[in-house]
Amino acid sequence: MGLWNDVRFGARSLRKAPGFSATAILTLALGIGATTAIFSVADAMLWKPVPLPHLETLVMVVQRVPDDPGDWRSVPPADVEDIRKASASFASFASWDDGLANIDGQGGEPERVYQVLTTAHFFQVIGVQPAIGRGFQAGEDQPGREREVVLSNKLWRRRFAADPNIVGRNIRLDDQDYQVTGVMPPKFDFPLAADIWTPLALKPEDRVSRRANMLQSIARLKPGAGVTQAQAELDTIA
Repeated sequence: MGLWNDVRFGARSLRKAPGFSATAILTLALGIGATTAIFSVADAMLWKPVPLPHLETLVMVVQRVPDDPGDWRSVPPADVEDIRKASASFASFASWDDGLANIDGQGGEPERVYQVLTTAHFFQVIGVQPAIGRGFQAGEDQPGREREVVLSNKLWRRRFAADPNIVGRNIRLDDQDYQVTGVMPPKFDFPLAADIWTPLALKPEDRVSRRANMLQSIARLKPGAGVTQAQAELDTIA
């Protein structure tokens, strides 16, 4: 009976102070919502393995921050090219930058989407190809040949009503025509929350930059090569 009496007393107290009650309930709702959102992000990013095949042979290539070895940042394009050419531990290598793009028209309102700009062999390196159509081919990350786009499955369904004939169509991205070459599988989500992938066509001056920390990279280890070996090799190259 003690618990029931406490519940009744609490209910009477809340009825007598509706303003306080509303504030308390709103605060609890916001706290629970924020906690749920943080847990969902942490669950996706920290605890669940990245859903890529043969994950044990994939490594990220980033740059340590000198004053904080536990932190990292993106790598300048010229440094990435040195690593790609000089490393003997990597069987394949791909890089990307990210940003935002506007999708225009297509029978709906303009929409801001998360864009990932990748080197041509990105999908081959991570080991996942589009479920419909194809990814990017060699040379399609060169200036003038980069007007192609791969759609995430969720964007294809939401924006284009899962049109089975989407491959080969042109869509408008930032007032430019891009041809759709493929649609990724439903559960593919790398980098996290990407909506579209387009070729990374660096300008000549960007390719030789050692100051613009703009590229994240992923590499597939050769058979027999380990992370420790690759790390020692990159330290020497650096």
